[in-house]
Amino acid sequence: MLYCRRALLLSTELESGFSRSHLRGRAFTLLAMLLQTSDLEKALENLRLGIGAFLEIESTQNAIVCWELLAQLHEANGDLQSAIYAQARAIELLELTDRDEELLKHVLRQVNLLLEVSAVRKAKSLCMVGIELAEQLSDDRESGIGYLLLGNIYYRDQQWELAEQQYQQASECFQRSAAFSLLRHALLSLFESSRQRSNWSSAVEALVAAIRLAYTIGQRLEQTDIMMVSVLWAEIHGNGASSGQIEKWHLQLLQLAQELQSPELIDILTLA
Repeated sequence: MLYCRRALLLSTELESGFSRSHLRGRAFTLLAMLLQTSDLEKALENLRLGIGAFLEIESTQNAIVCWELLAQLHEANGDLQSAIYAQARAIELLELTDRDEELLKHVLRQVNLLLEVSAVRKAKSLCMVGIELAEQLSDDRESGIGYLLLGNIYYRDQQWELAEQQYQQASECFQRSAAFSLLRHALLSLFESSRQRSNWSSAVEALVAAIRLAYTIGQRLEQTDIMMVSVLWAEIHGNGASSGQIEKWHLQLLQLAQELQSPELIDILTLA
């Protein structure tokens, strides 16, 4: 911390041609990093001073880094509105650059923050911007995250069919990008949205795919997986589906249970 303060003092004596503002910006940023655990307010103040110094010399990248650090500190300390403001300023600066991949990650992160404060309309609009950008970049993983977030927005509004469509899109993107953990998450989300509108064929297929995927990548069958199968099977039986449909879904689930050699799943499907 002593060296940072000395750097600030030295920078006041440098001539303008030696990028005094740049040195001050770097010193303010380093001081903020040192203070973030001991004195949050001073850390935030130093980051703001750093941003001002960098903007004086149009050092956009360094200003973006400071806005991002500011957003992270606010978020970590529960001030989500301030985090959203800082993140928005970083996005504005990134839009002046050609770093679209970095811009995309900031946009999707901002969608998450907006959803945390229930700013659904803004989140939805920004999410669509993110999806369009991800598709322009041919980035399947980030496209999938965008569709997953948009599905969550529709699910939140109880627009089950639209949510289902977004989760299906997300699943396809994650499949192409081999993002298997995210793929399982998207499949389970698809399962839940399909259940909500009694689309049992889609629900069975999504749940079977999610459980099979976990087993394929080396994860063990979890108790929550067993519970989801049990709940789904009970719902199917209580929904008045035809015997032919029930038999089809029963075979799909029973085949999965046998593949996994799960006595619990077999019992659920045998005793029903």
